[in-house]
Amino acid sequence: MMLALNTTGNAELLAPWAASLTSPFDMNSGMAEPDNLGETLMVLTLARDSPLVSGVIAAAANFTRRNPATGLLYLNGSVDGGPKPVYATKWLKLGLEALGLHKESRRYGVPEVGDDTYSLLFWEGLTASKPVPTGPAVRCDPYPYLTWAADHFLGTTTAKLNGVLYPLTSEHQASQADYAGMDVVDPVYAAAQTSVLHGWHAAEAFLYLRTFGGAANAAHVLKSDDTKARKQHMPHLILTVVDDLGHADVGYMDSEIATPTIDALAHGGVKLKQYYVMRACSPTRSAIMTGCALRQLLYLAACVDECC
Repeated sequence: MMLALNTTGNAELLAPWAASLTSPFDMNSGMAEPDNLGETLMVLTLARDSPLVSGVIAAAANFTRRNPATGLLYLNGSVDGGPKPVYATKWLKLGLEALGLHKESRRYGVPEVGDDTYSLLFWEGLTASKPVPTGPAVRCDPYPYLTWAADHFLGTTTAKLNGVLYPLTSEHQASQADYAGMDVVDPVYAAAQTSVLHGWHAAEAFLYLRTFGGAANAAHVLKSDDTKARKQHMPHLILTVVDDLGHADVGYMDSEIATPTIDALAHGGVKLKQYYVMRACSPTRSAIMTGCALRQLLYLAACVDECC
């Protein structure tokens, strides 16, 4: 998620959370995993004075091995049930470099291990590191964000989006997911063991589309040559949604407020005069940008009342 926010220039939103971290391990699998070390260092670029920086470097010693062929260090340890030395070492080097700890980073070298399939999931730099796994390419329909990450590494566009306006991304049948919680969105998701709110896959899809753009979308969402041709001739649309703007707060609605630029856009475009909004801005914006009914979104009536 931070990598996505980096591309949009608002990663600083995570700074308070980064400064509050006291451990580098998320214990997602019930144990300390070495890939968390580099991931934490990346987050700590938003809190460079955190004492956790030195804590991460000290914790790396518990997973450090020396490559007899190169004399360089690398990380090894269980990640998601098996050793992922390439993946973990890449993350550590990226985190160290991001913090300017170049001398420490040079002590580590990505090991020559051919069976670490997770190395394909790491594309945020060091993509030229070899070897590329010799097994089948990562293709995981239940967890499409893994395929998007592998596409980034390989420069391919084999991944697919859902092919519908909403949800654009989803994850299915995850072993540790509590799908009953999806009832608040729609019971159909809980019954199908599907999550449409996975932070990692939302960020990975955003970065995938940002990198490959229309090539990724056209290859796997559009259904026919006719559809592709129509899409090429579609006009460019700009939709402006303004928070806390009253119905008569713009000039072309006879307002006492002068809004000449908005008036010009309105007279040369389309005016929405019968759009009914919620009392809070978030569900209104979500509905108009997704085309979905409120019941399909997270914003329940009780939550809106509480916010207001």
